[in-house]
Amino acid sequence: MSQISGRLSSSAYPKTMPHKANPRTSNMIQTLARMGWMYASGVPAMLDQQDARAASMRVLNWTILPEASNALSVSLSRAKKLLSHPFWQE
Repeated sequence: MSQISGRLSSSAYPKTMPHKANPRTSNMIQTLARMGWMYASGVPAMLDQQDARAASMRVLNWTILPEASNALSVSLSRAKKLLSHPFWQE
């Protein structure tokens, strides 16, 4: 691979593997994905509600859904930032 003067070598910031340039971000994306999986595994428990007035599952609904949404939002935001890394774009 040719080097452009004034830029770092391709071995310092791989063009085809942006997660190698910032491994902490890719680790956090994986952590958030696992958190999302953990929250999703609790969703079948919400189907246990017997009727529209049953309040026992409301606490679970209002806990799982916002947390899962936050984990997904942050994960997508960090993935977008990782993939738009300026060192691997040409």
